Amino acid sequence: MAEAQKLSVRPRQVLGKKVNTLRRKGLLPGVVYGGHADSTPVETDQHTFELSYRRWGNTTLLSLTGLDGGDVPALIYDVSRDPVSGRMLHVDFARVSLTEKTHADVPLHFVKESPAVRTLGAVLLHARSEVSVEAFPQDMPHA
Repeated sequence: MAEAQKLSVRPRQVLGKKVNTLRRKGLLPGVVYGGHADSTPVETDQHTFELSYRRWGNTTLLSLTGLDGGDVPALIYDVSRDPVSGRMLHVDFARVSLTEKTHADVPLHFVKESPAVRTLGAVLLHARSEVSVEAFPQDMPHA
């Protein structure tokens, strides 16, 4: 069973087109939704989130700290990026229950090289790049 990774977020007061001011300050706007609670606009440090996202992927259980209700278990649902620069613009967190199974698409990472590719010069075609997984959030494989 994987332990939830802690990520510090703060409730966000700046909404709409004014979020560009947050981005200029190095903050990443986001929203936490799902479960049986209202959506909560949040902000987190852009650099910290990018490093964490590269290390954890999108199927790692997060514990969002800094919200009024205490720690919130969540998964990263979506990360919006600028189409030109690739810079992160917004992140969506989905609240999850630790007692209910959830669905996620987990990317496949192929390691090593097939002997046929190495010796015969064959081309290995990957029919699938991800698989759909249903599991408890804390048991979800890391992407």
